[in-house]
Amino acid sequence: MNLLALVASAYWLAQSKQQFIQSAETHTRNIAGAVERNLSASVDKIDFALLHLVDDVQRLASSRNSMDGRSLNAAFAGMKARLPEIEGLRVADREGRVFLGSGMDLSKPVSITDRDYYQALRAAKDHPLWITKPVMGRLVKHPIVIFARRYDDARGNFAGVVFATIALDYFQHLLERYDLGAQGTIILRDLDLGLIVRNPPIPDQPSGQVGNSAVSNEFRKLFA
Repeated sequence: MNLLALVASAYWLAQSKQQFIQSAETHTRNIAGAVERNLSASVDKIDFALLHLVDDVQRLASSRNSMDGRSLNAAFAGMKARLPEIEGLRVADREGRVFLGSGMDLSKPVSITDRDYYQALRAAKDHPLWITKPVMGRLVKHPIVIFARRYDDARGNFAGVVFATIALDYFQHLLERYDLGAQGTIILRDLDLGLIVRNPPIPDQPSGQVGNSAVSNEFRKLFA
């Protein structure tokens, strides 16, 4: 191979590498954008359902007897039918006792007083949507993410919490929709960079465990 041919070959390889990198970056941005849009749409729909549930519960919050579940069971069923990502819907009182919910045994009381979302919403001056990190469910024995809102009594005081549980499998299936190629990986993390789910999963490795926050310094600086 003469010098001219060697230079031409090297230039072609450099161009091919640059085009490959640009193509990979574009593909990554497209996938990230699609995941973000799908997640945002799901969050909006779940929050809309919770806001409706807050309205229903507040109308019935004047007495415990009026919230025996009969008037809310149809609402629970309708919301779950429209939003299959919702695994369960629950209502807790001001003491953190879960007393209404879809698919739960009311004879076995459950308390959420130690959960961060209950404590935060009880103390909140406003009425934010609270989304938890992955936690182990108490009524379902697998990891879930909880979406929660507070409801008030007639005087505007904290009266309890309504919340929806979303299995981590939902987020896993969402990531599995995207073609990442043979070597591709996509990871969903919380605000503290703890792992929520990744595709492909690596459950037998530390970096594949839910909550693992081991990332490179360069990656961490992006969120500093």
